[in-house]
Amino acid sequence: MESKLKLAILDMYEGTRNLGMTNIQDIVKQFGADIDFEIFDVRSAVKVPDLSHDIYIFSGGPGNPLVGDESWLAPFHELIDELWHYNRHEEGPKKFVFFICHSFQMACHHFKIGEINRRRKKSFGTFPVHKTDGGEHEWLLNELNEPFWVADFREYQVVKPNFERMREIGATLLCVEKDRPSLGGGTGNYGRALFTGNDWHTVPPGGRPSGHEELFRGRRKGRSYPRRVWRGKIRKHGKGPARPCQDCPYTCRHPAAVLA
Repeated sequence: MESKLKLAILDMYEGTRNLGMTNIQDIVKQFGADIDFEIFDVRSAVKVPDLSHDIYIFSGGPGNPLVGDESWLAPFHELIDELWHYNRHEEGPKKFVFFICHSFQMACHHFKIGEINRRRKKSFGTFPVHKTDGGEHEWLLNELNEPFWVADFREYQVVKPNFERMREIGATLLCVEKDRPSLGGGTGNYGRALFTGNDWHTVPPGGRPSGHEELFRGRRKGRSYPRRVWRGKIRKHGKGPARPCQDCPYTCRHPAAVLA
């Protein structure tokens, strides 16, 4: 009988309420016959796994990806270096790593393959993402349409990819949110294959449709997200189905905006 794979889930939420960890665990538990997992609270408890695991999932999280307490930042970056060195120089099965959102941005900064900055407006909703030539040939994206839609809730972003550095380490640009030459550098928000990572979520929050409903209905202190976030924007552009808009692309494009 083959032994189970060992999965390390790095919780980067620092104790803040989220649906991301629920999402990750719900998916992982579907493979319980083949995988044993352990959760490491990186930012609150300063717990970082060693190299005894087969798979590593780095979660999303709140705040500026360039700022953090050195007590957990140092071991966090040391782990990335150790995984990188192991996969390049050690014999045996490779370690598989998946970065999500906040940790993906931190990884891009770690490898110096892009610039991290704050978005002019926080993204909140679902948005189209376009595959690059590299993305068209990436097996992970084979079943996704062009463009495909993602759930996007970000305050920070990765822009201005360093293609020379990416070629040096073997990273590939897979997807782009939007090309924005007017915002400097002629680049938009990108997803890259490093080990593997993304700056968006291709499933609803919590890994289920009710996750989106919970976000937009705002089950927090009786307040409703649609009324608080969307209503003014929808009125500006009239009634009817939400559609792409150059003036406020992060609102009018959202299909759920009509809930307001």
